[in-house]
Amino acid sequence: MRSRISQTLSTRCWNGWTALSTPFEVDGLLEPFRRLAAAQRPANPARCAGLGLSIVRSVAHAHAGEVRAVARPEGGLTVTVTVPLDIRQ
Repeated sequence: MRSRISQTLSTRCWNGWTALSTPFEVDGLLEPFRRLAAAQRPANPARCAGLGLSIVRSVAHAHAGEVRAVARPEGGLTVTVTVPLDIRQ
């Protein structure tokens, strides 16, 4: 995880491993109950309900923030969450 704080924004960035094959799959992972195909899931797929990233996005939006997910060329996913430090701005 990488963190960065500016005068107005707090940003957190995570790199995770998935076997995404195409970037268009990424946007769907931010929707509730969306999961990768069985062959692309982690070793224990029973623990994956497909809610994690949608919850992250909902919390970020509730705090006037945003979530960006990008498939990495070497495989895996980078998720960046940015929220303003003062939502009154």
